[in-house]
Amino acid sequence: MADSLLDAVFRDVSRADMDADPAVCFVLDEKLRLIYCNPAWDRFAEQNGAPHLRAELVLGMPALDSTSGELFDYYRYRYHEVLADRRPRDHDFHCSSPEVERLMRMHIYRLRNAPALLISCSMRIERSHSGPSGEPIQDLYRNAQGVIVMCSNCRRTRRAAVEPETWDWVADFVRRMPGGVSHGLCNLCLNYYYPAEN
Repeated sequence: MADSLLDAVFRDVSRADMDADPAVCFVLDEKLRLIYCNPAWDRFAEQNGAPHLRAELVLGMPALDSTSGELFDYYRYRYHEVLADRRPRDHDFHCSSPEVERLMRMHIYRLRNAPALLISCSMRIERSHSGPSGEPIQDLYRNAQGVIVMCSNCRRTRRAAVEPETWDWVADFVRRMPGGVSHGLCNLCLNYYYPAEN
């Protein structure tokens, strides 16, 4: 089944073109499982210290397994929406590392000859983080329950009690997530992903 589905995918979009594309491209079947990842996927995984996410290790897995909370709901809804109405969608998302700030553009396409989605993620902005990156003051970020709240999308961290509407980029928390972390969405990401609900 997977081979015949991939044959149909490659009738829509040339495998050689996807393999050569510098953008991270992948294909999901209608159950949202990864059935193809281009070489840029593997390069991105390696460059970001995630060799466990190389294509040969994730093919056949649900794409949303590594997504949680509000972003899980958002992507599941978007993917199913494109599968159903066949209209492409796109949006920007953050994919930063402790050292590099990245803003990427995701395009989601329903293929014509296959019940599958082609997803392409292109780099819009890539630059070193500005500002000092010292040891974070955990008391600034732990709330009264001892929990640190990080945004599921941009990975900024909410300040506790005194400035709860302030979200900071804390490279050390991205590099080595501290214990007691909960995920939510900062106000900017919440408004971006759920504009009608605010």
